Order: sequence, then structure tokens, then C-alpha cells
Amino acid sequence: LPILILQDVQRLDRLITDISQASRVDHEIMGQNLIFVDFASLINNFVKMRSQTYSEHKLHFDRPELPIMVRVNESRMVQVLDNVLSNAISFSPKWCTIKFILRRQATNNTVVLDIIDAGPGIPETKLETVFDRFYSERPSDEKFGEHSGLGLSIARQIISAHNGQLTAYNEPEGGACFRLALPLER
Repeated sequence: LPILILQDVQRLDRLITDISQASRVDHEIMGQNLIFVDFASLINNFVKMRSQTYSEHKLHFDRPELPIMVRVNESRMVQVLDNVLSNAISFSPKWCTIKFILRRQATNNTVVLDIIDAGPGIPETKLETVFDRFYSERPSDEKFGEHSGLGLSIARQIISAHNGQLTAYNEPEGGACFRLALPLER
């Protein structure tokens, strides 16, 4: 019984923290703490750091040669990457590769990052629902309460505050892809 109580307290603490973060996102980002960063370097550093944390999965970054400069709130952008990656990890079998593919799209002056997992994909009817607050459809072997159902909602909220888009689709060969698109400075 004490272990169940501790797990419930941890679950509630995670939920309160996530709700608090969701309510602060727009206020923090709008016009504040936006700096020019090389998005390729930011992602490269993120992948290197998280490769140590998630040593049971392989993280692969396919990046362009040239820097891609974007104006972002750097800590919030790392939060987006963390939220999407933790989702990808939870659905991918151990020892599988999670890919980060970054490219510039000259046609609409954006930078696009695809984060592709090795999981079962997302049911077609849920490709938009996964971004709803408190929505959580977890793998059957995961313990209850490990996720608040706010991570992807917060990630989309952060990207929207940067005038970008975060969408999901399924890869033809399997796995889910979360596509993050941000405007480049003109």
C-alpha cells in the first residue's frame, strides 16, 4: 500500500508540474527570450546529451552541412525536443533507432525537423488527437500514470508560439513521425 501511495503522489506531482508549465508557455515565449540559434547545432547537442540518457535506444541525427539560423526560446525548444523524444522512446522497442532529420525548405522559407520512431505508429483517427490536453494512449506494457497526457500538447503550444507547426503522421515503412516546422528569418 505505501508503494501505491508513493506512485500516486509522484503521478500527481508530474501532473501538477505539467499543468503549470502548460499555463506558462505562451506568456514566457511571446516576445521574450528569443535568440538566434543554429538549429542544427542545438539539435546535435541535444541528441548527443540524450544518447547518454537513453542508452537503450540509438539516436541518429541527419543534418545539413550549413547552419540553419532560427529565432527561438532555446530552453522551450529543448523542452519540445524532450517531450517528443520521450514519447518516441516510450513507443519504440529497445535498441531501435530514433531518427532526427533536419532540412531547410526554400519553397516556404521554413526549417523542418522530423523525429521518427520505431513504434507501431499512430491510429489514423488519432493523428490530431495525440496533441489534445490529457490525451494519452500508452503502450500496454507501460505502468499507469507514467505520462500526464500533456507533453505533446505543450510541445505544440510552444511551436505555435514560435509561429510554427507540429504535426504527426505515420511513416510508410512503420513508425510515427512528428514534424516540427519553424519559419526562417527573412
